[in-house]
Amino acid sequence: MRRPPEPELNRSQQSIFYYSDLAGREDPVLRARPDYFRQSYTHMLIEDVAASIMPIGGRSQNRPFRVLLTPADPKVEELIEAGIAHRDYNGDLAESVCDFFHECAQTIMAFGEAVYEIVYLSKPSDGTIVRFELGFIQPRTVMHRRGKLVQYVPLEAARRLNVPQYVQLLPERVLTFKPPAYVNDKLEHIMKCLSFLSTHMLPDFALPAMAGEIKSIPYDSSVFLRSQKLALADAGKLIGWNARGIAEGEVLEYYWLHRQLIFERFKIELRDTILRTLNEGLELAGRDVGFSGQLKFEGLPTLDDVKDAEAHLAAGDMPFKEVLKPFLTV
Repeated sequence: MRRPPEPELNRSQQSIFYYSDLAGREDPVLRARPDYFRQSYTHMLIEDVAASIMPIGGRSQNRPFRVLLTPADPKVEELIEAGIAHRDYNGDLAESVCDFFHECAQTIMAFGEAVYEIVYLSKPSDGTIVRFELGFIQPRTVMHRRGKLVQYVPLEAARRLNVPQYVQLLPERVLTFKPPAYVNDKLEHIMKCLSFLSTHMLPDFALPAMAGEIKSIPYDSSVFLRSQKLALADAGKLIGWNARGIAEGEVLEYYWLHRQLIFERFKIELRDTILRTLNEGLELAGRDVGFSGQLKFEGLPTLDDVKDAEAHLAAGDMPFKEVLKPFLTV
């Protein structure tokens, strides 16, 4: 349903929203951010994680899925849905939560973190806080400066919006979502490797040689392509990403499935990490708004499912297709 008309509310928001593609083209800080969405392999990885971390639209095709609030309270559900939805909410908590997880996971994979501000909305008449929102902050713009937590705003956007370039934030109202701890300091390396492979599909001399600009060079394309596939497999090894089967034929099916289970484990741990941080934010918001509630999920694969699948794979007592069946949730 659409939000009913309500009187103008005061917002506690300190962070500044702006479109980085317009404000950051010439900005030295934003320009330095890698654009992993525009490169083939990095974009594929971001998409594969974000699209399958939660059921699309809050509906699973293969098993019952529910988002539960404890303690149960329809009014609190509505508060949370409105707080995390980035569009008019429709009365479906599961859909809003899944949309938030897709966005958050995508940002984490692309930039190493996703940062939101807890924004409170209050009545102008008496200052009573009636609800909250999670305000998205442009990635890699939150930093410590002179002992304070600030958001960096590009000069062009700062002038247009009439705000300072460094906007102070309240640390207790900032939520930072990160990857699982074992990946936290290695994700950037993974993305850089995939970025390099995305922009080096052919050796540097290949096109000039094809155009006749240089003499023919002894070159075995099959060896180069195999080396590239193996490099791609190595880049995704830590999180088990199989690059949509690009390296298929270069590795045994058993090893391919072993890596797929590692990837499923990574997505589950990323989902658990996002959920833990989100629940921390709900606890903080609940103190000021006046509610209590934590989210949990039913009907999604767990780390125990991964352990069971790995045991069946090692024992060889189950067809490969059946080993992966518990993870086909979207």
